[in-house]
Amino acid sequence: MLNIMIAPQTQPQAPQDVVVKPKPVHNSLLQQDILTAPILVEGSEGTDQLALFHRHEITVGALVGSGSFSEVFEISSFELPQQKTTLPSKMKAFRTKSGNKDDLSLATTASIASMEPSRRRKRKSLMEQHEQNRQDLFTGKTLKSRYVIKQLHPKLLADPKLFRRALKDLATEVSIMSLCDHPHIAQLHATAFGGAAVVSEAGASHNSYFLVLDRLVSTLDERTEAWNREKVRVGPAYYLDSATNDATMALKANYALQIASALRYLHERRIVFRDLKPQNIGFKEVHPDHPERDVLALFDFGLSRNLPSPERANADGLY
Repeated sequence: MLNIMIAPQTQPQAPQDVVVKPKPVHNSLLQQDILTAPILVEGSEGTDQLALFHRHEITVGALVGSGSFSEVFEISSFELPQQKTTLPSKMKAFRTKSGNKDDLSLATTASIASMEPSRRRKRKSLMEQHEQNRQDLFTGKTLKSRYVIKQLHPKLLADPKLFRRALKDLATEVSIMSLCDHPHIAQLHATAFGGAAVVSEAGASHNSYFLVLDRLVSTLDERTEAWNREKVRVGPAYYLDSATNDATMALKANYALQIASALRYLHERRIVFRDLKPQNIGFKEVHPDHPERDVLALFDFGLSRNLPSPERANADGLY
């Protein structure tokens, strides 16, 4: 569905000063969905462990991935009441603004004050890690932002039916990823105050509901293309180099075991991924000199589903 969280292996460029104007949502078209789809309001038992942010608290940088339904941007700063954590001027990003600044600040402060202590700690931890990443960017220790934000594509507002479908997929992704804690599954860190139902509120936009995720380095699809290019470059001699072939096979087996580990974890929790393909397998860590240390992770859970409890099956094992 979507290649996301891809970090370019080049020195980051400062984006131009562009204001992204949020587009309003057709609220009336979502009311029935809010009433009939609990996931849009309640999420899952795991969502109560996520950090929560308002969209206006997050400033985005470069676009790093897009698909039919969603766009993914690097996160350049968190802008909170009475404080601002941002990148150096050379890394300034375009931002999304909406509403009166003072009103937003008061509303944000009130919502944070009413938040459970565990959620406030998660917000603080996320921002501290972002700040460390900011310092690493400035000193050249890293070339990429640590976090990305995934949100609905503004073009969906031209088709309300498609927008509602995409919103449900995004809510499903939050619901399922919030239940997962595995080294080979991309980690979900935060989502929006109010859940997916926030898009039905006055002044809501296409980007009011979102996910904050770890940024991945590249995809298995890109790695496979690199392998194929190497085969073409070397020619028939590629298949005669037994040492290289053995090392490549061992590396691919290592990757397969990591993917199988993630799938086993999901299946033990009665979660079906339903969209397994190289484009949805990313690299959390890449070690060019020691590829056996690479770490893969599944991402893009929009098509995933929770299976019903076995007790709900009939005599034939069907639901």
